[in-house]
Amino acid sequence: MELAEPSIPTAYRKCVERGASHIICHPYFLSPGRHVQKDIPAIIAGVAKEFPDVTYDITPPLGSAQRQIVELIQEIVEKKKKEDSQSE
Repeated sequence: MELAEPSIPTAYRKCVERGASHIICHPYFLSPGRHVQKDIPAIIAGVAKEFPDVTYDITPPLGSAQRQIVELIQEIVEKKKKEDSQSE
């Protein structure tokens, strides 16, 4: 998280510069650990102070969408099976 670019504040600012009036932060993590529960909300709240007219939400992390992850994995497996059967 600390090494990835753009940083959360940079991305937030870019969204606002491009006209966003509401920001949705979707943590790309598999579980609700420290980054999701403490770090990201603190970072978002800090940068949001620069833009008091812009609202924001922080969604649950990706891992909380287990059904969608399972469906995605199933789709990948089925596509691979289809590709394998076509190449035989």
